Amino acid sequence: MDILQNCLGKVNVLIVDDDCSNVNILTMILKHRGYNVKIALNGELALRSARENLPKLILLKIKMAGMDGYKVCNILKSDKTFRKTTIIFIIGSNEIFEKDKLFTCGGVDYISMPFNNKEILARVETYLKLSYMEQEIIVLENNAKEKAEQLKKITSEIKEFNVILEKETAYRMKTEDALKESEKQLKYSLELQKKAEKEGKRLYEIEEYDRIRTEFFSNISHELRTPINVIFSALQVHELKLKDYACKDTSTDIYKYTNIMKQNCFRLLRLVNNLIDITKMDLGYFDINRTNNNIISLVEDITLSVADYIENKGLSLIFDTDVEEKIIACDPEKVERVIMNLLSNAIKFTPGGGSIMVNIEDGTENICLRVKDTGRGIPKNKLNAIFERFVQVDKSLARDNEGSGIGLSLVKGLVELHGGKISVESEVGHGSEFIIYLPCKQVENANDEIAATESVSERFIQKLNIEFSDIYK
Repeated sequence: MDILQNCLGKVNVLIVDDDCSNVNILTMILKHRGYNVKIALNGELALRSARENLPKLILLKIKMAGMDGYKVCNILKSDKTFRKTTIIFIIGSNEIFEKDKLFTCGGVDYISMPFNNKEILARVETYLKLSYMEQEIIVLENNAKEKAEQLKKITSEIKEFNVILEKETAYRMKTEDALKESEKQLKYSLELQKKAEKEGKRLYEIEEYDRIRTEFFSNISHELRTPINVIFSALQVHELKLKDYACKDTSTDIYKYTNIMKQNCFRLLRLVNNLIDITKMDLGYFDINRTNNNIISLVEDITLSVADYIENKGLSLIFDTDVEEKIIACDPEKVERVIMNLLSNAIKFTPGGGSIMVNIEDGTENICLRVKDTGRGIPKNKLNAIFERFVQVDKSLARDNEGSGIGLSLVKGLVELHGGKISVESEVGHGSEFIIYLPCKQVENANDEIAATESVSERFIQKLNIEFSDIYK
């Protein structure tokens, strides 16, 4: 790691931003760390500087006068010289950007303004370390002994990351109960002291507490996601390398432990993504992209996409609708997430031989979506709290399913952002039924086009792996 750290301090970093104040801040942070920093105030200068002095990493602002960051990234990545150059985009504090476009054009991550020194250094060094490790793996292919040594080092670093993740996860779980208890105490104090002269002070304390809590979840979520992505990338490289080795014992599954690590990476990604989205909702930064969609085909496609998975679990799946087409304004990605979450819960809590039903009922003002199962059900004293944050129905030591208690709270938030409502009906031993009402409204589009739903793809398969990560195969 000492050799790696010494190399990091000598790499070339190019900052591309038309805001001089941003450039000054980033330059100060990176030069203090020992990086060789070059500056370009627009896209044309960035291309010229990159060709004259090949950078290892580029911090590239998306919105700039003239040539924007997407175009600069596309031009660089089309040149073989810059294929291995790491590009991290710079996003404005309230800037709306296309995340898919950011990654497809060649970016690996993004940082948001206002800048956080530790976050910037952590992201830059993480991707430089990953790049360094990839180069080391290539070198190892020319020397068998050296290759074995380096793989041991990579495995050691993965173990170090795992230890860090375990400690941070344990710390997060401990703080959740403390935060909930603190919240109850604040509410109790507020009820006892309703005097006018103290009310303003109490409100300020609650707002400050919420701010600290929100910042805590935001920071720890982003800090967790970076090492998870590094671990996952290293696992993918490790899997590729395993294919080069023949296993003499055919009864041995050489991918067993790799698959276990991938499964738990997906679980951590689901938890981190949920925490980030919950934090965005608290801050009011979580947006949905409404387009006019046929909600019937959208829900049907999502349901049938996981039909094989459900049937492999020994469960039967029934989809039914009393209308073939209904165009409403919704965000297809968010609807997909809601349905996948409810189906995941249904699978987890329904024993083999049971069934899961998805029904759609038409209405004048609202359309009704129902997800019903024949599982264990929810106790009546838990029904009112099932959508609260960090609530789990079964908190016993013998519970056979894991979960953070965030999923249904996020589902409720996504439904309400659509102007809809969600409720649950359940009886212990007789299953549960989640009922969603979405308003039958449309948005005005310039071309009055109906949004098309995407077919099953690798993107969907990865979403399935993440959303169903708590269900062990």
